[in-house]
Amino acid sequence: MSDEAYCKIYVDLESPVRVENDLQGLPGISFSISAAEARAGGIPVGVFVMKNKMKNKPHDRRQADDFLTWGVAIDIEPDDRTAGTDELVTTILEHFWSRGICAVAACDYEEDLPFRGSRILRRDEPQ
Repeated sequence: MSDEAYCKIYVDLESPVRVENDLQGLPGISFSISAAEARAGGIPVGVFVMKNKMKNKPHDRRQADDFLTWGVAIDIEPDDRTAGTDELVTTILEHFWSRGICAVAACDYEEDLPFRGSRILRRDEPQ
C-alpha cells in the first residue's frame, strides 16, 4: 500500500456494525466483511471498519477537528491510487451524506473529492 493512496473516512455514527451493513448494500461495490475488501475498478482494496479509538470529546458543539472523535473510522488501503480508488471513497462518502450522516475523508487527495472530502452538518439542522 502506498501512503498517498491510503484514506481514512470518519463517520458520525456509533456502530461499526451499522456502517459495515451499509457498505454491503452499496451498488457497484463488492464488499465482504469477512474479506474486508472492496473492488475499485476491478482491483481489490482493503477496507477496514472499526470503532474509532480517539472517541473522547463530548459532542455538544462542533469544532473544526471534532470529526477525529466520531464513533466509526473506515480505513481504505489500496495498493495504488487509481480513479477506482477515488470513486470508491466518493461512493462511500456520498452514501452517508445522502442519508444526512456526517462523514469526512482524511487523505492526500481529499481536495479532489466532492466537498473536498468533508461534509459536516450542524447538529441542530434537520437531517
